[in-house]
Formats: sequence, structure tokens, C-alpha cells
Amino acid sequence: MMRFNDIDVKINLPKKWWDSPTYTLLSDVVINGVTVPKGFTTDGTTLSRWVGLLGLLLIALAHVITMWLLPIGLLLVIAPLVYPRVGSDFKAVIVHDYLLRTGSRYVADETYFDVMELLNINKFRKWLAYFNVKTLSFLKGN
Repeated sequence: MMRFNDIDVKINLPKKWWDSPTYTLLSDVVINGVTVPKGFTTDGTTLSRWVGLLGLLLIALAHVITMWLLPIGLLLVIAPLVYPRVGSDFKAVIVHDYLLRTGSRYVADETYFDVMELLNINKFRKWLAYFNVKTLSFLKGN
């Protein structure tokens, strides 16, 4: 058993070395009017590989179009490497994953942002994470 941000979880180790661990709630989590039940399993924060690939594309375009794309591209390439799966936004991640499985992606994404506001997540981290979930929504056609 581990405790992250006042949330008791069981860490489930992956069966394959390239997979990530998952986290099972050992008690209900209630935030922003959403109750995530005990036993729910999440993989934590998932920054899409697409974010890194988009960053590489922007770096490549910076040479052709304009150099202001270069820092944005570098940020997007680095973000998936340094953004932790379990951090200060873990409650928001749990609610987002739960709502994705029980409702619409739009509601999950908007609630994710609202919960990050409630948790006082810094603006950079909040917008980076929100950009990631919106990018995934776009790529999945939702």
C-alpha cells in the first residue's frame, strides 16, 4: 500500500517491462461532486507519445516557418519524459479516468481541468496536462 496526496492505493506492477504500473484505490475518492469508488484502477497521468511527436514536428517546422515554434516544440518533446504519472494532480487524474469509463470524453476533460483548479495546480502543469487530454480527444475523434 502507498499513499499519494491523501489517497491510499495499491500499486500493481506491470507484467511486461515496457508497461507502466497501475494504481488501485483502497478507498472512495470524492472531489468536485464525483465519487470514484474503492477498487477503481488507473494508470496515472498518461502523456501521449503524440505530444512528443508533435513537438518534433514543430522543431522541424521552426527552420522553415518561424523560430518561435522551436521552444514550443522542445517543451512538447521533453514533457512526456519529465511529467510524473503520480503527482500533485493525482486526484484530477483519477476523476478523469473514471469519467472516461463512465461518461463522455468532453465531460471528463472539462472536469479534469476544474479539479486541477480546485487543487491549485500551477498554470504551466495544468495547461500542459489539459493540452494533452484535448490532443488525445482530437486524435481519437471525440
